[in-house]
Amino acid sequence: DLAITAYSAYSKYNKSGGETLFQLARAYEATGNTAAAIRNYEAVSIYQNHPRSYEASEAARRLKG
Repeated sequence: DLAITAYSAYSKYNKSGGETLFQLARAYEATGNTAAAIRNYEAVSIYQNHPRSYEASEAARRLKG
């Protein structure tokens, strides 16, 4: 829960990006909020050259089941 609060606050800053969204998705997944996790994993795809883009896509696909 603390990670969600921290990453959500940080995501509002200009320096945040794909990594922030990825970590936020992981935090949501850990708390069982699948819908929010999928939404944030899919948002990582906005950053096309992000190193975790593929991993985020796979995680979203896995959660959609």
